[in-house]
Amino acid sequence: NKYPLFNQATMTKDGEGNLWLFWATGDKADPTGNGPAQYVYGLKPLLCRDSTGAPTPCSRNDLDNITSQQQAYCGTSSQKVGWYINLAGQNEQVLAEPVAFGNVLYFTSFVPASGSSSSCTKTGTSYLYAIEIGKTSSACTIGTGAFSGGERRMVIGVGIASAPMISLKPGSA
Repeated sequence: NKYPLFNQATMTKDGEGNLWLFWATGDKADPTGNGPAQYVYGLKPLLCRDSTGAPTPCSRNDLDNITSQQQAYCGTSSQKVGWYINLAGQNEQVLAEPVAFGNVLYFTSFVPASGSSSSCTKTGTSYLYAIEIGKTSSACTIGTGAFSGGERRMVIGVGIASAPMISLKPGSA
């Protein structure tokens, strides 16, 4: 109950054919609550194995912590089977499904406003995240921000945002 999971995971394959699952935690039942910091995960689930090589459930210890904006996941040099980001601070949580498109993971988050005591007047700020999930060059960039200047997130407004939606004009690249 500390890290509720209300949303579906997003699944994709990387350029090397590995299956990836992406999901995030957040409490839709109490979005303005005072719960612990929530998480965003990227996991290659079929690579979690025990010492005999048998498939086993993955744990957070099997993942690289890329919480800092300066950290990235290097799948070829890491012994880990994925990564996680801790949305530490101000009760930030993800309340909608993430979307993977074009080697980028998009998701929205919500940070409740502090200082409001009445539940009907509580509000907060929503953010849009864009995180690289595929190798764009020989450099290790998985987990870095895909917005200009390498930023991971941008403010998109007040209130709880819906899931990101990708839309391409017919005939566009």
